Amino acid sequence: MARGEIGVMSDVATKQRIDGV
Repeated sequence: MARGEIGVMSDVATKQRIDGV
């Protein structure tokens, strides 16, 4: 499993959450 994938997913989720809120 690529560690970068998890990092990107987490980053995207955090960005979406901040944008949504």
